[in-house]
Amino acid sequence: MNLYAEIILNSEALEIDRPFTYKIPLEFQEKVQVGQIVKVPFGMGNKTSEGFVLAIKQEDEVDINFRVKKISAIITNEPVIDLNDIELINFLREKYLCKYIDAFRLLIPVGIMKGAKSKSKKVIVFKNDDLSCMQKPEGYIDIIKFLRENPDVVKQNIKNKFQDRKLPLVDEVIELDKENREIKQEVQALRADPNKLSKQIGALMGQGKKEEAEEVKKQVTASADRIEELSEREKVVEEKIKEIMMTIPNIIDPSVPIGKDDSENVELERFGEPVVPDFEVPYHTEIMESFDGIDLDSARKVAGNGFYYLMGDIARLHSAVIAYARDFMIDRGFTYCVPPFMIRSNVVTGVMSFDEMDAMMYKIEGEDLYLIGTSEHSMIGKFIDTTTEEAELPKTLTSYSPCFRKEKGAHGIEERGVYRIHQFEKQEMIVVCKPEESKDWYEKLWKNTVDLFRSMDIPVRTLECCSGDLADLKVKSVDVEAWSPRQQKYFEVGSCSNLGDAQARRLRIRVKGENGNYFAHTLNNTVVAPPRMLIAFLENNLREDGSVAIPEVLRPYMGGKESLQPKK
Repeated sequence: MNLYAEIILNSEALEIDRPFTYKIPLEFQEKVQVGQIVKVPFGMGNKTSEGFVLAIKQEDEVDINFRVKKISAIITNEPVIDLNDIELINFLREKYLCKYIDAFRLLIPVGIMKGAKSKSKKVIVFKNDDLSCMQKPEGYIDIIKFLRENPDVVKQNIKNKFQDRKLPLVDEVIELDKENREIKQEVQALRADPNKLSKQIGALMGQGKKEEAEEVKKQVTASADRIEELSEREKVVEEKIKEIMMTIPNIIDPSVPIGKDDSENVELERFGEPVVPDFEVPYHTEIMESFDGIDLDSARKVAGNGFYYLMGDIARLHSAVIAYARDFMIDRGFTYCVPPFMIRSNVVTGVMSFDEMDAMMYKIEGEDLYLIGTSEHSMIGKFIDTTTEEAELPKTLTSYSPCFRKEKGAHGIEERGVYRIHQFEKQEMIVVCKPEESKDWYEKLWKNTVDLFRSMDIPVRTLECCSGDLADLKVKSVDVEAWSPRQQKYFEVGSCSNLGDAQARRLRIRVKGENGNYFAHTLNNTVVAPPRMLIAFLENNLREDGSVAIPEVLRPYMGGKESLQPKK
């Protein structure tokens, strides 16, 4: 089996303006791996040149009559993509280049034509009307433009989130962006010189002016050295820009109340009348223990604090709530999904801020994998590097997963109970939609959670998150809180967030519209997350005799039981 490449020649030496199949020279076969981009010589007859190869393995018999239906590789005397952009290379390689794909569906160049004004000028021709995959897969370009043109808006947003330490980053990234644009302009100018200088060298050599030709050659070498120097600096600058842009918070919605932390969140509405029974409501683990339903001591021996064993009826109740929530969301038109419970680092940084990542995520040692903190992470990640037809939106999914969190920070782990723990289970909902629809979906999502809890006779309220309580990627967020009869206050059982196009930009989630491609909006919301949710359930359904009523909607999932009877 040999390596072949369907190639495009863009060469003064060969003057060939059509693609054809090319067998990579045998001496380079071992050096060229499938999907790899390398520079190799090629030629026809006594004319030779060199170019960049994107290689893929094909059959030994290859049609060389210019009727090849598969495109495997490209050769040009100048790269059509940035060979130093490893992220783009891997993206193309994994998604397109290592598969046999019809050329008419492959988003890479398939031909060249001469320019109208100059015989020497050649223009790359594409066989697809969607060129999005040839764009550098970053969502920061127009954001930097916004930042450059509206620095005061960005700074005020940072102040509104009480993150004044980040204010200097705005001016820093503006300066880096200026430097980056200057580098690109200089490189572009330098790359135009060698072509002119090469012709000058040829003319001088033809006139026998070897010394002058050698001087021009030195200029060519100096230009090449300068380009290399600038290219290295460009990498550093672009990486620094990306790093800073990943830490500057998203612009929050104007309706978000300004406040420092969750103590300044604003109550919006209450659903259901809070009840305080005329008997004492025990701590939630005591209720569970009365049914032989929890074993924290054994869990500490096995895994440490923040873990639990649920047993018997309590474990069954836990599963019943998840199953009911699943069917509840399916009945509301959401597609059920069980996602990966581990994700790669590029997905992690695409769905959350560095601060969230540090406080939440467990990394798998020696691998580029993290345990998910919520299935939102892998569900939004499902759409990475995709372009969806506008007519196919919205994407509405509900997913089940275990969740794993370090809970690093001020709250820490609760040693006595299951309110804040390292491991829990969750039914989630996510939406990928058009930007103009995200506000309506935001309202629909949190109402789903409210309706679910009310169907189980649990009073809840909604709480608008203030600016200082919003994670950096969020535009707007509301917490759903359940009533605790024991504490006689509400506590969080779910959170609904609109992230605008922040995640879509980082993960390159695009929509194909009539007027071109644009970034989607993403939203997420908790349907239900036991065992924390069980605290509200048990307290609100507890009877004076220690039994727990089972709401009618849960009975089919509990074998028809109308109540749980204590064993202690």
